[in-house]
Amino acid sequence: MKINSIIFTLFLCVLVGLPAFSQTTTTPIAIPLEKGSRFVSLNAGGGYGGGDSELTILNLTAQGGIFAAKQLVTGVQLSYDRTYSSRTISSVVGPINETDAERIVNGFSPELFARYYPFQSRFRPILQVSAGGVFQSTDRMSFAGLNTKESTSAFTAAAGLGLGWFVAKRVSVELLYQIRTQPPVLTRRSSELRLGVSVFLK
Repeated sequence: MKINSIIFTLFLCVLVGLPAFSQTTTTPIAIPLEKGSRFVSLNAGGGYGGGDSELTILNLTAQGGIFAAKQLVTGVQLSYDRTYSSRTISSVVGPINETDAERIVNGFSPELFARYYPFQSRFRPILQVSAGGVFQSTDRMSFAGLNTKESTSAFTAAAGLGLGWFVAKRVSVELLYQIRTQPPVLTRRSSELRLGVSVFLK
């Protein structure tokens, strides 16, 4: 949690200092962020933890939209999430028969999103919000070899702050720090750092 707070503070510092930076050290380029322009993006995040308790998280999100106003894009995003966790007997605290030896959670999230790009420079901050549903399936295996499956659904929403670097007129490489509400069974963490690429079309 402390690391997430530090990352968020750094993003705020970049956001505040960017107007002066963009006027003095970068060259503005004619980037097509006008009303009616189209937008597609792909970003990913994840994490890994090893040891006696293994945890692997993978998130992939595809976005498509249209600029409803200058520098403001709205659209739809589809996300796939997968979480894999496993434990050894030595890592269990409490009764073994109440603990999963292995758990796999797959999630699918259709959402609406809005993203705003302030400032006119090659480096631009990103403000984003999204909301929709998450549909998940969970496979569990006990230490006794018993398999169980369950499905669940919930509302999910997120707010993000990031920075985009326009490496070309229509291509941006982006880093996004996102805080998300949690569904009942977790495939996503409450906060996550994501890396992606966006393409801007006429």
